[in-house]
Amino acid sequence: MIQLRINNYELQKRITNYELRTTYHLSLTPDMYTLTSDIAIGSLDLNFITDVEINSTWKEMTDTCHITLPKKIAIQNGKRLEDVIAIGDRAQVQLGWDWKLNKEFCGWVSRPVAPNIPFEIFCEDNIWLFKKGSLNMSWKQIYLDDLLAWLIAQLPSNTGAWGNPITHQTSGQIDLGSFQIHKATPAKVLDFLKEHYGLVSYFLDDVLYVGKVHTGSGNTVVYDFQKNIIKSNLSFRKKDEVHLKITAQSILADNSQVSVTIEDNNAADPEEHTLSFYNIKDKNTLTLLAQHAMDQLHYDGYRGNFNAFGEPFCRPSDIANVTDEYYPERAGDYFIDKVKTTFGQNGYKREIELGSIVSIPA
Repeated sequence: MIQLRINNYELQKRITNYELRTTYHLSLTPDMYTLTSDIAIGSLDLNFITDVEINSTWKEMTDTCHITLPKKIAIQNGKRLEDVIAIGDRAQVQLGWDWKLNKEFCGWVSRPVAPNIPFEIFCEDNIWLFKKGSLNMSWKQIYLDDLLAWLIAQLPSNTGAWGNPITHQTSGQIDLGSFQIHKATPAKVLDFLKEHYGLVSYFLDDVLYVGKVHTGSGNTVVYDFQKNIIKSNLSFRKKDEVHLKITAQSILADNSQVSVTIEDNNAADPEEHTLSFYNIKDKNTLTLLAQHAMDQLHYDGYRGNFNAFGEPFCRPSDIANVTDEYYPERAGDYFIDKVKTTFGQNGYKREIELGSIVSIPA
């Protein structure tokens, strides 16, 4: 038995012929919590790690997971790790305290495992499946839902990393008009949709969301400045302190573009936001849509990010209920835009970026 004390964490390592287990003890309360994990990669079930970092956001197409393993590790029958783990192996990461585990990530090994010290394993979510192949196809007219169904049908397997059939959801019926794919991966097609139509793509579980920023089905998680917010980079701003510049742009059926821009009067260095629509020809309609967005972004509320513990579990599109007993009037619900989850020698923590406000309790 090897024991090493690092600040408030006690690292216990037990090494046998082909076994190494690691647990971390963190004093959150007078009771002791043991950080525990279970990671399955291909045929391996690993309950020992040094560090894990998971980045998840609707703003980026790909969620990533970076796993670091101990310096000394042996696999059964003397095999090397780089000989056992291959690109395309399914990866599932569960993290928690006292074996109450949250399924944090499911995806695929995206890079070769190099024989480095320490061992590092890089994974991506289901978008990794969309980065393979070279497609060619053209349509005189096609709707977004039909295009996505066709892309999914071209995948080598319809089963996602979470074990379910890959499906998709969109923000509504969108006529893409004439559409051509030439020697492009499905991921490149999704990139094209974002660049030319303003339609963001991201996965939650085995569902591909396109043009739908928040799913509307997220859980509500309570964050309290006095209880479970470790560090705050949030700023509370009055709506009259927020200066905005909103551009509403529309791609027409012939691929031409119409756009309008509105901004606060005498605004110095305004926050800039771009809204994308399809086949809206009327500038007055675009102006109304831009004004509606400006009204939604003008609110008294928090902006920024904060650090919290790994519990409670949360992910993008969930709703953060932020409270502060010293400023109860500031309480409000916010969409979660981004979550960075870390696990290891520094504990089990999350960095959470807030998005737009959902509501302010009366």
